[in-house]
Amino acid sequence: MAFVLLKSPGSGLASNPVTSIGPLTVATTDTDTIDSVSCVFTTIKWLLTVVDSTAEDQHSIEVYARCKPVGINPANVEFTCYASIGDYIDYGLDVVISGVNMELQITNNVANSIDVSVVRIQVS
Repeated sequence: MAFVLLKSPGSGLASNPVTSIGPLTVATTDTDTIDSVSCVFTTIKWLLTVVDSTAEDQHSIEVYARCKPVGINPANVEFTCYASIGDYIDYGLDVVISGVNMELQITNNVANSIDVSVVRIQVS
């Protein structure tokens, strides 16, 4: 199957910055903010890889989030997780509003620390 990327003149991936974060270590039972981005960028995609090196497990997932601004201050955020592949690792994800930023948070529910690597794509 072939895919064709359609774009308007002058547009392209260069206008959608990609940022790599990590790996970051999250201790047992901790909830850590692993990325924070201004709600000026209303739609963000995060690609995560979570590694439990003690159990030799690896899990990858995509998180797609949208900040819904009201006036100058953001009102709330919607997000979904999909494209979940790999070994089962017991962790939780959340996207919250803090001030005028969207924050991606992870909670480690396993008995040892986990490492998290993230790629952030600013969609709009």
